[in-house]
Amino acid sequence: MKTIINILVTMAAGMCVVSSCGGGSSSKGEFTGSSTPLSKTFADAPVAAQTVAVGSDSMIVGKLSSVPEPVTLRASDILDDVELVKLESSDEATVGQGFVWVTDKRILIYSDGVVKQFDRSGKYLGKVGAKGNGPGEYTIAPYYMDVDEKAGRIYLMQYGAKDISVYNTSGEYIESIPLAQEVNKGFFTIDNEKGTVTVAALLFHSDENPTPVWTQDMQGNVISSVFKPDITVVPDFSSEIHVGSHEKPDGFTYSLFRIDCKADTLYEYADGRFTPAFTFDFGEEVPMHYFRAFPQFFVVVTYGAPERAGERSFVLPHNTPFVIDRSTLRGAPAVVMFDNLGTLTMDSGWADGSRPDYLVWNIDPGDLLDCLEAAPESHPLATDEGMARMKELKESIAPDDNNYLLIGRWKH
Repeated sequence: MKTIINILVTMAAGMCVVSSCGGGSSSKGEFTGSSTPLSKTFADAPVAAQTVAVGSDSMIVGKLSSVPEPVTLRASDILDDVELVKLESSDEATVGQGFVWVTDKRILIYSDGVVKQFDRSGKYLGKVGAKGNGPGEYTIAPYYMDVDEKAGRIYLMQYGAKDISVYNTSGEYIESIPLAQEVNKGFFTIDNEKGTVTVAALLFHSDENPTPVWTQDMQGNVISSVFKPDITVVPDFSSEIHVGSHEKPDGFTYSLFRIDCKADTLYEYADGRFTPAFTFDFGEEVPMHYFRAFPQFFVVVTYGAPERAGERSFVLPHNTPFVIDRSTLRGAPAVVMFDNLGTLTMDSGWADGSRPDYLVWNIDPGDLLDCLEAAPESHPLATDEGMARMKELKESIAPDDNNYLLIGRWKH
């Protein structure tokens, strides 16, 4: 399909990965943030949302009369098992800023036209498939990947996918699972015991069958589906689909980044139902934005004015994400401080990611060192152990190292 304009959104699941310790942009009417960690927490934030009834269900609606002061989220409060993984530095293992998928036992990174896999310690395990036009090869970048360790399978869906490619855990192509309909961009879950695939898809106005979520068998036959024609977008691959975490094992949330800047809603999918869960009232002027759902909070991500990156492409700089606590409905722009690494802080990009259950920061060693050098030497929320680890890390980084990954699983 013809692309109207190419917007390169700086997100882990988008065209490039956030790799800076600051970066929150500021202008009148937009959420603002700080490039250094702050001492305020959600206890200081105002109530910024209310729960409203929607038929027999309810949803949370955020709205602001003014933008409150930013707050700091400590990684130890919102993430389990936060770890810094140094990827193997051999020539064949080298990666750049690219798509990252993390599972319990593996790290998959698409960089320079190929998918490389590592174990969770950073050891290089080899490639998954190859770029090309043959069976199991990807002509376009993968959009979503997953691993079933029990079944010994790696699954890959690319842009404009008509099927899901299946590999063994050595990265060798086995077969393909046909999709019930072509998926512009999408997310999937596979249940090998039941023999089912559940797909969430980004829908264009021109798509003949506007079903954002369906469950099918392994032969592509639809078992159940959701019909919702009002959440289609203009035919432009700059738009994105975002899937978030849900309390039910087979559930997930569904939201969009729309290139055409319309008011939108985050939906929950579980038990075959597709229900509204969260939205934000921006007033008359709706910015480019998307919503994410995490176990403890909802996040509103907005962007600054587009910056030209090429003849027909632009970069959208992140504003600091705005967070609304699910239980207290308090809200404020928020940065994340990785207190296990002293005062290392991520202003923007921390709410992005291709996996709904993990925060992942893929960072070049030079950029990581710059962030560590810029981090404050003290902070009310920092611990002695974290500050000592930050100092130790500064001394251990070499410019010719492979990339580092900061990984944490969202707490429930």
